[in-house]
Amino acid sequence: MTTLDGIKTHFGNPAKIAVPALAALLALAGCSFGSSDPGTTSVGVAGFAKGVITAKGSIFVNGVEYETSASEIMVDGVLVSGDSLLEVGMIVDLKGTIDPATGKGIAEAVDYSSSIEGTVDAGSIDAIAGTFGVFGLLVQTDAFTVFKGLPGLAGTLPLADNDRVEVSGTLGVLADGVTKVIRASMIKRENGSTEDFKVKGTVSALSGPSDGTFTLTLESGAVLSIAFAGTLDTAIAAGSYVKIEASSGPSGGVLSTSADKIEAKEQHRLKAEHGDRAEASGIVSGLAGTDPVTFTVDGISVSASASLAAGVADGVKVEVKGTIENDVLIATKVKVEQDADREVQGVVTAVDTVALTVTINGVPLKTVAETIFEEDDGGAVVEFNSIDDLAVGDFIEAKTYEDSVTGDVIAVKIERKQADADNETKLKGIVETVDGTTVTIQGVALDLSAIIADADQRAAFLALLVPGETMVKLQGSVSGIVTTWTEIEIED
Repeated sequence: MTTLDGIKTHFGNPAKIAVPALAALLALAGCSFGSSDPGTTSVGVAGFAKGVITAKGSIFVNGVEYETSASEIMVDGVLVSGDSLLEVGMIVDLKGTIDPATGKGIAEAVDYSSSIEGTVDAGSIDAIAGTFGVFGLLVQTDAFTVFKGLPGLAGTLPLADNDRVEVSGTLGVLADGVTKVIRASMIKRENGSTEDFKVKGTVSALSGPSDGTFTLTLESGAVLSIAFAGTLDTAIAAGSYVKIEASSGPSGGVLSTSADKIEAKEQHRLKAEHGDRAEASGIVSGLAGTDPVTFTVDGISVSASASLAAGVADGVKVEVKGTIENDVLIATKVKVEQDADREVQGVVTAVDTVALTVTINGVPLKTVAETIFEEDDGGAVVEFNSIDDLAVGDFIEAKTYEDSVTGDVIAVKIERKQADADNETKLKGIVETVDGTTVTIQGVALDLSAIIADADQRAAFLALLVPGETMVKLQGSVSGIVTTWTEIEIED
């Protein structure tokens, strides 16, 4: 059991609370884009979007639904038919039109290119930090990361050395200002795959066009030595950006392949044009100026007023909307992503598709346009695109955060999964108040005497709780309308 200075911080013993008492857990507000008859047609505004696919059924990117039935779709440089290979969590570039009246769009072209595909570096997994390495590139996971072939909200713990993974994400820099990192939006484990590994980077120190070597500098700054057989495409020279496929991973820092598997690529085939309505999400870099403030988001130059850019800093993730003027995105909206450090798990007892709330064991959660919806790989094969696809009796797990301005708690990711045999329920949040033996956690008042029977241990535990600061996690089970909380612990 966890201890702090010898004091127990994890206790278990049944405590029952009727679910109606939990209804005050989350007071939520949010917004979503309007909907309309999908058959309605109107003149759209030319637009460009770069962001994460948050739901399917067409595709949803940066909170906007885009029709894809007639789209030209490229996946890792290959033209594909239909959007079946596009998955929730992938970061895509998209060109199309948006109807200002409905907020919906039509995608003319969609490009997806994985950030890296390879094997997990031996000894690189840090389950606490949520990081691991692939070919020397640091990968960071967080509450927004979508996992495929892995338990959805379990972080990197289920990964093992040499697991084969595909990663989609945005490139950023750690707090040291030097170490580059991919902030993963999707991690897909593909241990059964027989496809080639894929890496991308910039060519230097090319020995010659035939049967030679060159140095490949990945976006992370990591360097691989490439040994190739055959003759390179004449378009490939020092400074070229290339995609390389290989049947096996690097050995001793050397990746061996054939020349016909080395292809010169444009880093971004689809680009925003002057006058386009544009949306981009990613990691901020190169922050400069005071008013306006300028910065870069995943290769896109942004200019924003000081008021819009409040809270923007290098290394944070943002979503920006505006218009392209002379290759610069002039922002009309800047949203700084907040850490989703809270968690709720349980059985759906109500769904309100008008208010956009889903109730878990009596606790309402508000969904917004950017909420990610996903189905656990072990679950039933059912379309899960939005709150409309949830039903009473579904077992879901949600990651949430409290809006620093409004105080509302927003669901950023909802995963539908198979329930445990005991219908385990969870609640993770900040302690709000401590009154005698009663602790309030996001509206839930819990008498700890029912969990920690020993008065001395209970007093010692309560003394560790600082309202507004201490993060705790409750675990229990639900039966009908009664939740039985059996464990409480302080989260480090």
